[in-house]
Amino acid sequence: MKKFFSFAVIAILALVGCEKTEEFAADIEFNPPTDDSAYADITVNDAETNLKIMSYNVCVSNSGENIWSERRNGGIEMIRQYKPDVFGMQECTLYQLEFFASQLGADNYKYVAVSRDTGTEDHNGERTAVWYNAGRFDLIDSGTFWLAPKSNNEFALTPATGWDAEYLRTCTWVILRDKDSQVEFAVYNTHLEYKNLSSATRGARAREEGLKLMVEHMKGKMRPNRAVFFVGDMNDNYENGLFECLTTEEIPFISTRQYVIDAYNAYHNNYDDLTSAEIEEYEALLHNSYRWNSQTYHGTWMTHNENEVVKNTNQISSENNYHVIDHIFGRNIKKVLSFRTIRDQKWESTGLLYVSDHYPILAEVTF
Repeated sequence: MKKFFSFAVIAILALVGCEKTEEFAADIEFNPPTDDSAYADITVNDAETNLKIMSYNVCVSNSGENIWSERRNGGIEMIRQYKPDVFGMQECTLYQLEFFASQLGADNYKYVAVSRDTGTEDHNGERTAVWYNAGRFDLIDSGTFWLAPKSNNEFALTPATGWDAEYLRTCTWVILRDKDSQVEFAVYNTHLEYKNLSSATRGARAREEGLKLMVEHMKGKMRPNRAVFFVGDMNDNYENGLFECLTTEEIPFISTRQYVIDAYNAYHNNYDDLTSAEIEEYEALLHNSYRWNSQTYHGTWMTHNENEVVKNTNQISSENNYHVIDHIFGRNIKKVLSFRTIRDQKWESTGLLYVSDHYPILAEVTF
């Protein structure tokens, strides 16, 4: 497995930095304290901890064939089927959140979320909610900040629109502690400014600056042995270069999807040179993964026949890359066990093939 893991990490880290490398490094240079006592409260994770983490753009309530009341039970069915330990939810409004809470409370799920319009819990504006299994994890810390320029070197903790964004954009974060192992980890969830096929540069600065801002915030939460997960509707594909800023030489963020793509390519291109243990490891990963390079945005305004114009494939293709815009990244993870785009099934409670205009994605990792 050592050969497999090294290959995947090296492949993912081939591109390091971003277009403004010097400025980026100067802005968020990570200088951890040298006194070991600063980390005395953090348990070193010598054992392996498994985590199932999901990103799910729930789609705001709308009318017509996609009305919320007709698809909401499918979302509950999907969560109960896949049983994520943690999931980030984008676009959810208060009454959608309350519905999920009323249904999922019995499953031990709790959430952290505020309206992007007011920063309060009682307003119906969209949220970047983080849900977690409260039966397994204790909530240690949490918060929400807006993706907007800092003021007096402080993150925006009240509503503010950033750069060339049209909408208010937020990032919600939590620090969780496993009740059994006492291992802590952080989860960040966001919804970056959107772009469309007619304008590749629309909102580009807001996405780039917002991402750098979140990495800066994460660095304040990065203890030497703490895993950090970053999920969301990023409105950009991996190959476009935006996410290069999530990697550094010392603290890499690994794309769970790209990990599987690299494994797929290595398995098929280097099969004759693999050991039996490596072959077994690859095959387990690929067997448990599904539609790893499928589009995640499909648009419920399309019928599913029209939807197939956007390729449904495990291969990299230029036709579908724009639509692969939901992502799960992890830092300080040991292994990706699976990655799935949850699609191609009919939800019994609704009869629909979709629960949103995005397909949820799910990764299982070891850290």
